[in-house]
Amino acid sequence: MHYFEKFPILTYPSGDGKTINVTDIFSRVVFNKQSVISMSSLEDFQINDGDTPDSVAGKVYNDPTLGWVILLFNDIFNPYFDWSLSLRATERNTKDNHPGNALFIHAKDDDTQPVFPTIKINDTILQYTHADGITFTGVRGLVYDYDPLLQRILVHKVEGGSFSSDDYVKTMRDAGTSSDIFTIGKVINEAYHAVDHFEDSDGNVMCPLSQWTGVDSFPIGDPGGVSGGVSYDACLIQNYVSNSDSTYARTIFETAMQKYESKRSIKIFNKEYIPEVIEAMESIMNG
Repeated sequence: MHYFEKFPILTYPSGDGKTINVTDIFSRVVFNKQSVISMSSLEDFQINDGDTPDSVAGKVYNDPTLGWVILLFNDIFNPYFDWSLSLRATERNTKDNHPGNALFIHAKDDDTQPVFPTIKINDTILQYTHADGITFTGVRGLVYDYDPLLQRILVHKVEGGSFSSDDYVKTMRDAGTSSDIFTIGKVINEAYHAVDHFEDSDGNVMCPLSQWTGVDSFPIGDPGGVSGGVSYDACLIQNYVSNSDSTYARTIFETAMQKYESKRSIKIFNKEYIPEVIEAMESIMNG
């Protein structure tokens, strides 16, 4: 049975007093976890590159039209985005979606506090020769992502040269609205190799503006057993920017690969209960 075969039919006006019948594709069938457990246990299945819901259904149920069963029991409602892509497609998409450079903001006043300039997507970032922000060098780029906690600005369409550490920069938008001038502390030439987040050995995500003691993570200002409290120059992102310490850093590319691996593991429903699943589907759709 094809997924849409039993969906309700709606009458939709097409103009000139005429109507057409269309399938209500927004109807969803959701089997709750209790019903799944009572009917049978689910088994683990590893998706291979090139597998689709239909091809998996063909392998498991000998019927490729039952791909919808695979999708439903894995809570996948948009196979174009939620189904595992091939490794090559994942790599390509990650690189295509993160072009250009990653610029990391340098701390203020000798590493004593973070800087949070006013930056928005589609701002133009400009390079200057001095901290006065007057003499423009001709180097510019377009901001397509800004993460204040990571102190990270992703830029593409760079022209007039290149950005580098210790550059003086500021962003501009609209009719001359600009941020204060600030300094770049680190440049990653391929943005997808820049840090995406920090995590401990157990996979717990940590705040970039915190210090990791090996046991706990303490945010800036928290005493954390440190006299005077945790300082900015000891936090994760500042160590990454100034000291190139990537011990707990997970890059954009690594994170994409991790998500790729996690999506490859799905659940499949026991074949012997497929007739009951189809019957339940028809019953729900028929009201």
